[in-house]
Amino acid sequence: FTSDLFKMVSGTATEIPAYFADTEFVGGTSVPVGGMNSVLVNLSAGKWVVFSSYKGSTQGATTISVLSADETVAMGSEPVATPEGGEIAPEGFSSSFTVSLTDSSIGADAMPSVGLNIVGVRNDGSAPANFVVAYTADAVDAAAAADVAKAWIAGEEVPVTLVGGMGVLSPGEYGYMELNAEAGTYVGFSSLVN
Repeated sequence: FTSDLFKMVSGTATEIPAYFADTEFVGGTSVPVGGMNSVLVNLSAGKWVVFSSYKGSTQGATTISVLSADETVAMGSEPVATPEGGEIAPEGFSSSFTVSLTDSSIGADAMPSVGLNIVGVRNDGSAPANFVVAYTADAVDAAAAADVAKAWIAGEEVPVTLVGGMGVLSPGEYGYMELNAEAGTYVGFSSLVN
């Protein structure tokens, strides 16, 4: 799994492995060097693999376990109620706007405002996808944005600053990320082979 995953996120895979269709990806975050970011994902009980999707990362994958309510009680703790998956968020929590990832495009129902934005990210495509967000004070046209994405995927130096993103989401999955926006240009892309 981790070998196929690394090939997929490093740009060396030519297609997404077929068994990834049966793998549930629920998101995560992209964080600039020395920075921090927040993300809200829905995890069901079971084992989950935590990994970095950046080609230049030296961190290995690790496995975590999320306990069911019964397992939590058996450990002597009280279970905490959480929402069932999908676009459900904790009470009082909502997104500033939503980004839709499809097999051939990325779209948003609004643009970020200067300041803190809570961004809902939904995979409306048929394959796993992620969302990487980079910032530049300069104007960037579509061709330059595509070059930035290709260079970042290849692990090369890029003339933008990584500011966040959403980790890999399976088709139909939804997560929330934080974006503290300032005036300038934001380049958003999926770093996966789709």
